[in-house]
Amino acid sequence: MRCSACSWTMCASLTPGRLPLRAFHEEGGQGVISAAISSICRAALACMGYPDASVSVDLDDFIIADTDSDKSQMLAEVSAGLVLGWMYLQRFYG
Repeated sequence: MRCSACSWTMCASLTPGRLPLRAFHEEGGQGVISAAISSICRAALACMGYPDASVSVDLDDFIIADTDSDKSQMLAEVSAGLVLGWMYLQRFYG
C-alpha cells in the first residue's frame, strides 16, 4: 500500500498469517503486532507531513478472551447439570 502524498510503502510481510492464536503468541506475535502498529502509524504520520517521526509501541502481556463463547459454554454446562447456576452468575456478574 503506497501513500499518494509520499513515498512510504507499508510492509506486507508483517502479516502473521493463519497461525492459531496460541502459536502466534508463542512465536513472538506481540513483536509482529508492535511492528505492524508502528508501521501503520509511521505511514499515517508520513502522509500528514511528518516523515521522520519516531514511533514506539509497547504491548504488555495481553490475553484475548471471547467472553461470549465462554458464557455460552458455561450456560450449556449449567443446562446439562455440570455446573451450578450460582457459579455462572458469580463468574460473569460478580
